[in-house]
Amino acid sequence: MNTLQSFEKVDLKASLKEKLANSKYPLILGVWGGNDTVSSLILKKQLEKEFWFNPVKIDIMWILPDCLDYHCVYDSWFPLISVIGPDTKRSVQGKMMDKFPEKILREHGSGFWIERVMGISMSEWTVWITDSLLKIVNSWRYDLILACDIGGDFIATPENHHVLSPMMDSYMLVSLKEIQKKSHIPFVFGIFGLWTDGETPPQMLQKALLRIEDKYEWKFKTDSIIKIADFYREYVECVRYSRTADYTIREITWEWHSNPASFRARFHVTRQKWSPSEKYYWYFLQQFDEKYYGSYYLFDDLTWIENPYAIECGNGIEWFLKIQDTRTKVNCELNGQAYMDISKILRVENLSGVSLFFWTPSHKFDSDSRAKIVDDVIESIRNKVYDYAFVFSDDIMNHTNLESEKITDHIRIIWSNPKMMAEIISKNINI
Repeated sequence: MNTLQSFEKVDLKASLKEKLANSKYPLILGVWGGNDTVSSLILKKQLEKEFWFNPVKIDIMWILPDCLDYHCVYDSWFPLISVIGPDTKRSVQGKMMDKFPEKILREHGSGFWIERVMGISMSEWTVWITDSLLKIVNSWRYDLILACDIGGDFIATPENHHVLSPMMDSYMLVSLKEIQKKSHIPFVFGIFGLWTDGETPPQMLQKALLRIEDKYEWKFKTDSIIKIADFYREYVECVRYSRTADYTIREITWEWHSNPASFRARFHVTRQKWSPSEKYYWYFLQQFDEKYYGSYYLFDDLTWIENPYAIECGNGIEWFLKIQDTRTKVNCELNGQAYMDISKILRVENLSGVSLFFWTPSHKFDSDSRAKIVDDVIESIRNKVYDYAFVFSDDIMNHTNLESEKITDHIRIIWSNPKMMAEIISKNINI
């Protein structure tokens, strides 16, 4: 008998089993990016044994970060949704990558009954993401959505302002809540690998779990995940190491990992075109509670989740400005990233080819580190690596010679014509 405390209603397990056992063609969603699409198969293998989840075929999808560009993808015939093909590549700030986890999964998908590996772009309004998901769900007649989060940020509580990268989880949460209201398709949500992303303090995640009143909690069986663990170690880890995947597998298979473990915030800036990036890291410790090792949680209702970052928005710039103004300035995947063509984000044609850098290092960095980053970014802008940059107002207080314009109370924009750009942003962004 499992010794974990059970929080589920009497009929929740039966309801979950009915949905999973009857599914023949599900859509599996990795609600973040990174390795969530690969890691979600860990849960899928467990559900085969525990809930008779044996679909005939599977489509798997993750959310495409809008600071990356994808090339040679196939058209799904649905807005924002692309299908990964054999020649698909992705690039970040012009650097091309031929190998990445989702493409590897596509290459080996037949061994996991995967029909397609797809991505949905977050470059448009969250309502458009919702609409596109609804269209593909209805047209391709999926009989279940299984949404998976590894780490636990998806269920962040309203008071949790510590998450380092909440953007993609939040976009997906907004859409999934709407789809659950508008569609009759069965849902199952799975959370596992708690704390393995280093982004949420243990007490915050414990509060988040308690808020979900109706959930099923159990332990992974080691033998159920051996195949996907071997696949990750052999094919994926060498291309893109994932702490969440590594530690989750270790906890399920009772392998040792550090506790507490060292995690890091990071910031990269290129001082001159075509030169290597300057890399900054700020290390911090994450404590794990071993009683949660190898645990997974299933639920089917999102109304309990009030993630503070899950907001309606028109694009990543709008989301960024709203979040940075109201939080502790530790959080955003866009910090240290750039939109290399903001005409695609703001839908303003005369900005074609104009770049915007997010000169907003996490405030997990101390003031001395942020001061060094400021110097590097100023040189980067002067060398025309980027055309414009967002900056925290208090990070440039001592740089009175910089031409800048206020965007919000906390954010300014700098460089060649900041007043013009500030006006364009104010006309096209709801802040």
